[in-house]
Amino acid sequence: MRPLFLDYQRRSPPPGRASLALLAFGVLLASLALFSHQALLAEIARHEARIGELARAAPKSTAVTSDPRQLDEEVKRANVILRQLTQPWDALFRALESTSALQEKTIALLTIQPDAEKRQVKITGEAKNLAVMLDYVKLLSDGAVLSNVYLVSHQVQTKDPDKPVRFSLSAEWKPPT
Repeated sequence: MRPLFLDYQRRSPPPGRASLALLAFGVLLASLALFSHQALLAEIARHEARIGELARAAPKSTAVTSDPRQLDEEVKRANVILRQLTQPWDALFRALESTSALQEKTIALLTIQPDAEKRQVKITGEAKNLAVMLDYVKLLSDGAVLSNVYLVSHQVQTKDPDKPVRFSLSAEWKPPT
């Protein structure tokens, strides 16, 4: 068996130019990163100081009232607005548009007045003649969105040569299923 020779003090060759260039490049990148970090910290400090100045300069908001009646009224108003915003308006308008499309040149809707609180809608329109108006009322009442559709008033426009019928409807707005 041959003896094993271990050389613990052997000298490694000096680093080459590529190694030194990579080392210099790494040091340069690290110093740029440190410089950038310092600049960002300074910018954050400036922005935080500006936010503090603006917060001190902003008018203080009024404290919430401790009057339970006034607070209760504010909550009621907020709930009314919330109910109006969460109504299924799309379903109502789609139902009216689809029936208007079927009666295309014979019905003209003039006003639509929905009352979200009472879940009612008032419709004012003009029809080519009385039969078309009655068909429109029937078409609306057969739909899935409106119920209890009633003809509130109608009047033949005698001054117009075509003699259209101006009408007003009232309907209940069904909740979505």
